[in-house]
Amino acid sequence: MSLKTDRLLAPDSKLGLQGRIDFTDKLSLTSQGVSRGSQNGQPNLEWLYASYKIIPSTTLQVGRKRLPLFYYSETQDVGLTLPWTHLPQQTYGWDVVNYNGVNISHQHTIGSWATTLNAYIGTETNINSLYEKTYAKNDRNDARWSNIVGGELFFSKGWFEGRLMAMTFQAQSRAVAGSCADTESCTMGWGHKDRWIMYGFSTVMTPHDWVLMTELLSAPTIGIDNAYAASASVGRHFGKWLPMVTYSVYEQTLKDPTGDNERHSNTSAVLRYDLTPSSDVKLQFDHWISYGGTSFPSTYGNSNLLTLAYDLVF
Repeated sequence: MSLKTDRLLAPDSKLGLQGRIDFTDKLSLTSQGVSRGSQNGQPNLEWLYASYKIIPSTTLQVGRKRLPLFYYSETQDVGLTLPWTHLPQQTYGWDVVNYNGVNISHQHTIGSWATTLNAYIGTETNINSLYEKTYAKNDRNDARWSNIVGGELFFSKGWFEGRLMAMTFQAQSRAVAGSCADTESCTMGWGHKDRWIMYGFSTVMTPHDWVLMTELLSAPTIGIDNAYAASASVGRHFGKWLPMVTYSVYEQTLKDPTGDNERHSNTSAVLRYDLTPSSDVKLQFDHWISYGGTSFPSTYGNSNLLTLAYDLVF
């Protein structure tokens, strides 16, 4: 939780429950709900999907899942799996993080390399997007990603793991005002569909006691703009201690004569201590710098944040 807040729960606070029912050795149902401090403790259904194991190495899943944009996307709500108190916002801060659809994954070994290939299709609508509030703080904006088609490939050997991702989708938004802003069912129309393409590359290297991580993302909107995000982390284990430094940057450049852009970076230093195999304590300091152009005025400006967190999995 943050050191100072006017909320009952600090924005980074989370409480999650996950359950799984195995109907047979091939068919199961998984559900996960999360209550977030950033949404005043309101519970949300993050996962609800059925899994069917076609063969031991291939699984088909249908339902609601986390959208696999980044390396930590699937586990981003489980603080114990993360070296940070909160993920780098330059890379992980997008307005859609889930999808409703179908995915199929296949595991295979090539020599001494272990690989996992995952392909998916789906759609998602985000009512009253918190992401959009960073640009229009007092307004309600909804986001919709349709015709999502993507895939990711994990490949690992020894202390090295890499990940490649490619995804395309059509994005729409709508600004909601008046009495309609108080309801989730709104008759106001959606805007024009913009085609996005995303390419990602991640690495996680753990030679000896070192931790070296990178995340890269290129996200062009066809004919409108181009966005990219990147982060790099360096840390080292000293027994139960893990100090780590991370630098992340985001930039979106408009394809018009002005060449205007949105750009911000964050440098963080985190110290993690593992209390038990299922709990830890983390202290993180963030230094945020905004370089936004005239079309992207900074809403919050440069800032510093000190966060203390306790993670427990039970």
